Amino acid sequence: YVSCVQGGVAKIYRMGSGGWSEVYTSPIQVTEVHMSAASDGIYLVYNSRDTSAVYALAIKASGLVPLGTTVGQGGQLVNPCIAAENGRVAVCYRDFTNQNQVNVKEYQQSQNSWSNVGNLNISTDFGKIKMHNGCLYLLQNGQGSSNLYRYRFTDGIWEKVGSNSYAAESIVEMDLCFYGDSPYLVYQGGASG
Repeated sequence: YVSCVQGGVAKIYRMGSGGWSEVYTSPIQVTEVHMSAASDGIYLVYNSRDTSAVYALAIKASGLVPLGTTVGQGGQLVNPCIAAENGRVAVCYRDFTNQNQVNVKEYQQSQNSWSNVGNLNISTDFGKIKMHNGCLYLLQNGQGSSNLYRYRFTDGIWEKVGSNSYAAESIVEMDLCFYGDSPYLVYQGGASG
């Protein structure tokens, strides 16, 4: 599977024996997309073209499943990111009009809605979210794209993992993954390239 913005809409393609086939096209114009995979499906998050709303959906064996009406609305919501593991789904995005405040929300399947994850008071220029072994991780660069930090949400509390920044330069792009239980960070620095 691959996701992209093509012709102003979000699309998901799947590779099959006959090549790539389109499996989803968003009903609205979008600005950004992010996709994640879990054992139970493919998850997509995107923001509206005017960046006033964030939407999420899943592609499962049963078909396309919208996850709530919206993940968030209002402001200028940018950089949406989605993570899923063992039936849990979480999304982060930042609100440009609210001093780049990071919002992290988890999908509540029984209510088909989204709720805030803990009390997070972080502003950032960019963030990524991941799940691993039941923990939620937020990779965040500092305001002004200057430092790279990692947070973990466990037992109802967000905590900074480690006391130092992982990078002390302008961050252009970043990601977090796990090999076994070991976390790996990758980033593109503005100075080091």
